[in-house]
Amino acid sequence: MDIITVHDIPRDNYEGYLWYSDETKPLVYIGNEEINVGNRSDAFIVEGLLWCPKRHVSYKILYLDGQQLVCMHQVSDDDLNGKGDVTLEEFITHRISGVLRLSFIRYWFPEKDDMCENYSVLVPGKMVFVGFNNLK
Repeated sequence: MDIITVHDIPRDNYEGYLWYSDETKPLVYIGNEEINVGNRSDAFIVEGLLWCPKRHVSYKILYLDGQQLVCMHQVSDDDLNGKGDVTLEEFITHRISGVLRLSFIRYWFPEKDDMCENYSVLVPGKMVFVGFNNLK
């Protein structure tokens, strides 16, 4: 996962949402229009999740302690297909209109566990946003 600035996010078609500081609800993007994330100077992004299915890139944007944090993660085809130590997890949305669930890939990492005679066990690691799921 790479740390970048909001202005480093390229103009593209994204699925996800951006919640600006002057809005009462997030702006939702379903991948059918090109957006320029860093184009506003009158408000900052409090929270955002963006997924570019064409480039397999996920962005997580947070405003924390007066700083804008942007994480970028390149997702492989194997990760999307559930190969390796990854699982797909979905969460029901509450404040994002028109969207039923947010989809994430959970990465699992081996770690030695002294309670298991120092064998490696899988522990949950990072979660990466990979779009919406509107299927019931």
